[in-house]
Amino acid sequence: MSKKIHILVIPSWYPDNKDDFEGSFFREQSLGALKQKCDVGIIFPDLKDLRGFEKIRIFPKIHYENDEGLRTYRMLWNNWFPKMIFLQILFFKLLGLILFKRYVKEFGKPDIIHCHSVMMGGWLTEKISDKHQIPFVITEHNSMFFRGRHKKYYTKISEICNKSSLCLSVSSDYCKILKKTIPDSPDWIPHNNIVSQKFLSTNIKKKEKDPFVFLSISSLYKHKNVPLILESFKIFNEHHPKSELKIIGVGSAESTLKTLKEKLKVKNVSFLGRKTRDQIVHELNKSNVFVLGTKYETFGVVLIESISMGVPVIVTDCGGSEDIMNKEVGRVTKQNDVEDMYKSMIDVHNRYDEFIPQNLRDYSNSKFSEKKLSTRLVKHYENILNN
Repeated sequence: MSKKIHILVIPSWYPDNKDDFEGSFFREQSLGALKQKCDVGIIFPDLKDLRGFEKIRIFPKIHYENDEGLRTYRMLWNNWFPKMIFLQILFFKLLGLILFKRYVKEFGKPDIIHCHSVMMGGWLTEKISDKHQIPFVITEHNSMFFRGRHKKYYTKISEICNKSSLCLSVSSDYCKILKKTIPDSPDWIPHNNIVSQKFLSTNIKKKEKDPFVFLSISSLYKHKNVPLILESFKIFNEHHPKSELKIIGVGSAESTLKTLKEKLKVKNVSFLGRKTRDQIVHELNKSNVFVLGTKYETFGVVLIESISMGVPVIVTDCGGSEDIMNKEVGRVTKQNDVEDMYKSMIDVHNRYDEFIPQNLRDYSNSKFSEKKLSTRLVKHYENILNN
């Protein structure tokens, strides 16, 4: 196309700032499209959870920010209906329509809409598309389809997806699950998440094997299955007493995991809490192996971040890692199998010198770089608009 494509992004969640990981891939993909000479805007009804949130807003407030060229409108409010999904959807849609009206007044009507995750953004995207005859694309990230959550909305989700010009998902495996789970589902095409340039450009430090450091980064929730890592590392540490396990993340299972650590009497384990992206880069540069015990994953951005830092990975057979893993970058273990996880730790330790850090980085750059994936995405937009 000769003119710039004007893209409006409607995410179902979005980072509060540059260091916030929640939805960081939405922001990074949008920045990637911006670098491909597109005009990109974002509208997001930001309904904050009342638990643990410092500021209570009685009335919603519009907030605008030019974020490195991303024209970003938020509607700041609280989620007053944590148990009432239908009301969350309703207010997400109503507040989003107000934002859309303001956005168009300032920047004009977009050529195409990109919705990230049908729940909640799909309802708002459909309404705008129907009223203003704007084509849209969906990328599904939400792991709710693994868990069978919100089944009563699946029929409506199917209706929205079948209106979309293109349905993308973040991994090949999740495409199959969506096709199988959503009634009368359209076909889904894999489009992986981008790895942030920070992980590809930071100098990789040489690591020694003594101490041998495992690093795990995840939200500390039940489905991330951190106990599998703790139990496997206990056996490894008994054979390699100078080894260490560092765990980055917070979540509802944190106290249970710390209790399990004491019960197992496992040594050299530290819980580091929440870390910024710069701090995570620093920790990866001090670690020998990244390990993830999750039961399911739509993709696994943290895996490609680790590989980009030259760190081999051990991950369970969780679905999303299928598009990432091969024997040159690490090892895939069985689900919830302590013995197999331990054997993977031993194997990677014994073969550690075979994992050349620059080769790992080159592999990640060749598959998951911003330029590669953004160029492919813009081609999708062009094909839709040309047709």
